[in-house]
Amino acid sequence: MVFLGSLGSYLDKTKRLEALVCFLGEEAKLDQNLVSRAEKAAHLAKADLTTHLVYEFPELQGAAGSEYARRDGEHEAVAKAIMGHYVPMNLAEDFRELKKRLNLEGALVGLSDRIDLLIGALLLGIELSASQDPYALRRAAGGIVKILRAHPIHFSLSKWVKKSQELFGSLGKSDKKSTWGQLTAFFKDRIVFELQLKAGTKEYDLLQGIFAAGFDDIANVYEKFNQLSKEINNPYFIRACKVAERTGNILKGVKDDVKEIKPELFSETLEKDLFRIIEEQESAIWNLVTQGNYGASAKAFGEQFYEPVHQFFDQIMVNVPDEKVRMNRQALVKRINRILSDQVADLSQIKAS
Repeated sequence: MVFLGSLGSYLDKTKRLEALVCFLGEEAKLDQNLVSRAEKAAHLAKADLTTHLVYEFPELQGAAGSEYARRDGEHEAVAKAIMGHYVPMNLAEDFRELKKRLNLEGALVGLSDRIDLLIGALLLGIELSASQDPYALRRAAGGIVKILRAHPIHFSLSKWVKKSQELFGSLGKSDKKSTWGQLTAFFKDRIVFELQLKAGTKEYDLLQGIFAAGFDDIANVYEKFNQLSKEINNPYFIRACKVAERTGNILKGVKDDVKEIKPELFSETLEKDLFRIIEEQESAIWNLVTQGNYGASAKAFGEQFYEPVHQFFDQIMVNVPDEKVRMNRQALVKRINRILSDQVADLSQIKAS
């Protein structure tokens, strides 16, 4: 049985799924027994495609395999995963309902099955399209982001994509840089669809800000959005957005070669005070980020920097003629801006009212 033209047989695909499941389990540091069951499910997932039952009734794929595995004495979690790796069939399904009927073993197989399809299609030169979708690629990407919303499995998306590409070997036409660019844009679009966000809303802008801070862990994107969207109208969050906006505006057009802050170049009291606040508060905010307390980190950022930053900008000229002083003040502003924008979200993308 051939999979997607020149991309090998279903036996080849099965071997790739087993490898991808093991990769995810290792990356996410999941229980080894669970990963072993998922690997067994991946081994059996496509076996029922060869049966006359599924040939006559294609809608029974997965359901037949699940029952065969159960009757053959496989672990119940394996049987359930064989059925589950095809869900969600409908991207309108609520992720909470999906979680009730999809076990973690099935989630690992389902994720791997879909990324294998996406990478395989791209290697063949098939374009990812938001309108036409003859190979169900949009549904595959939508399935991935919905599964990760139901089961927040943390792993590096870029490493996963690279692993999938490597498993295809010399098959297909590989342009890895182009593949990654297409996939990230496609996944971002699918997350917007999954969250049912409309362009122009604060929530949509928040998500774009989260994307700007990094997109290598989709489950983490959801965690940030869930926490920060609840705080989006709180005064401290609006203050945090304004700090990000004002510091970001100053840095527009500034080259990336801005050096480290040199306290000996400070000549104004407000410069020294702002630097002291950074030294006192930066690590505490980063600790909150490390702990996954994104709402608390935004609150601390807004509370600690709103007044000092506004006083600084109201009374200190950043872009002065003296190059050393100018670059030192730019470095000061940049360090504040990056406290959240590098690891949490670029809050300057939200129009604070």
